[in-house]
Amino acid sequence: MATINAADLGVPSRRLRTFLVATRHDYISLDGLPTRQRWNCGRWDPPALCPSTSAPWPQRSMAAALGWSAGERINTRGNRRTSGGNEFSADGLSWCLTEKARSWKRVSDGQRLTEAQAGLLAGFPGDFPWQGSRTKAFLQAADVVAPPVAAALLGTVLGIEWGDHVAEYMERIYQAPAPPSPLPPRRAVQEELFALAS
Repeated sequence: MATINAADLGVPSRRLRTFLVATRHDYISLDGLPTRQRWNCGRWDPPALCPSTSAPWPQRSMAAALGWSAGERINTRGNRRTSGGNEFSADGLSWCLTEKARSWKRVSDGQRLTEAQAGLLAGFPGDFPWQGSRTKAFLQAADVVAPPVAAALLGTVLGIEWGDHVAEYMERIYQAPAPPSPLPPRRAVQEELFALAS
């Protein structure tokens, strides 16, 4: 099992997802995947909680992802005050989206978060075709696995180099230079291991 935060791959919101990766015949190494937590069930190695073997990617703020100026604040609950607060700064990561994000608005001008902006915060292109009403579009954006997380997990499991592809995708959707991938190319790591073994 692996817990991955989309923010650790450069997505501008906190999105923790836990995945069960199973195989019948082969051991799958999740090394290089920026996980928050990993659990080895014990089929090939003793059961254990494993430390992460990769550093998170540089974070992208909500304001930077949406093209907003620094200093913007987001109101999440209108005039209601709760113990957790009803505002946060867009200069850091966005709070995790829920269907209720449809009511978030910028404090400076009262502009509500759009479906396209919610998609960008979830790691989707701004022109992604969300379906249904505004509420349903926000629910879809809240429930998805961010594409960079899916690419990283599937690439790791299938042994496909994914770091450069994810970095290019992120650069394309956020129209900003991609943070450098902290991962060496998978082939280079394998060649180093073969060299050590011989």
